[in-house]
Amino acid sequence: MEKTELDRAHPEATLEQQSSPGALEQKHVHAVYDQIATHFSSTRYKPWPLVEKFLKVLPEGTLLADVGCGNGKYLHVNPLCYPVGSDRSGELIAICRERGFESLVADNLNLPYRTSCFEAVISIAVIHHMSNDERRIQAIRELARILRPGGVMLITVWAFEQARPPHYAALSNSPDSLSGPRSWTYPVQKNKKYTEQDVFVPWHLQKKFVKGQEGAAVQEEPKKPKKKKKTRKQRAKEELERKQRGESVNGGDENSQHADEDKPKQQQPAEAEESTPTDHRQAGDSAQVFHRYYHLFVKGELERIVQAAGGLRIVESAYDHENWE
Repeated sequence: MEKTELDRAHPEATLEQQSSPGALEQKHVHAVYDQIATHFSSTRYKPWPLVEKFLKVLPEGTLLADVGCGNGKYLHVNPLCYPVGSDRSGELIAICRERGFESLVADNLNLPYRTSCFEAVISIAVIHHMSNDERRIQAIRELARILRPGGVMLITVWAFEQARPPHYAALSNSPDSLSGPRSWTYPVQKNKKYTEQDVFVPWHLQKKFVKGQEGAAVQEEPKKPKKKKKTRKQRAKEELERKQRGESVNGGDENSQHADEDKPKQQQPAEAEESTPTDHRQAGDSAQVFHRYYHLFVKGELERIVQAAGGLRIVESAYDHENWE
């Protein structure tokens, strides 16, 4: 029997997945997001286009549940709706509350809402963190339970496939088309192909986001003060003085120094979902690498578990080939 990518990366995780899927998720999903919440939030600010379209066509006054809301980046997309966000991570919910969003800590498998409460529900990049079919189906059953009859739902998960299939379908902007749940799958990483469906995706936590023992962010090492750029007049004066001393104008690094100063400094890209797996010892300013568990969905798999959950009618499913941000 050939070992899977999950086996090779974390041999103990396969046993956890089989014997205690909840423990696997606690260790490789919930605990990780609590650790990386601030860094994660700093990379989450632009809504995915299909999700944004779905939200913007919701009627005025719609009561919306964002289950697995993260830092709440979708809670303000449609100001005519009444959104309520929930997430398993208390650290991410703290960020939501700082931003003034209605939000609470809750488990997708047992949501604290009454049945048929919401007119719209979204689950964006959440179900793929459930480590077996039973838990994925239960998560969708809970989403269906809190959705009122005739309500609309949008579910997205990460995809195993990395190329857009011919049956790609775009989201209609017509409110008349919103008569049931929708589902989309998203590519996991740019230019990354996986051979297994159950994988760990690394998150390189930057040092400036690491919390100390007292909960305060660790300060970065003090940066060396930048040399003040000399004015053209000052450079001309120094050049004249060198000539008077008999020195060559190009004898030093003055010109090259100022040429470098005029170049725009390259900014470090924010860590995002499409981060390429690398050894944390080569991760630059990364202080620690956390591995998040993902189940990558193959074509037709999301539809299958939605049907298994019951009580839902699939209106449309599609594969979105856009990047994560």
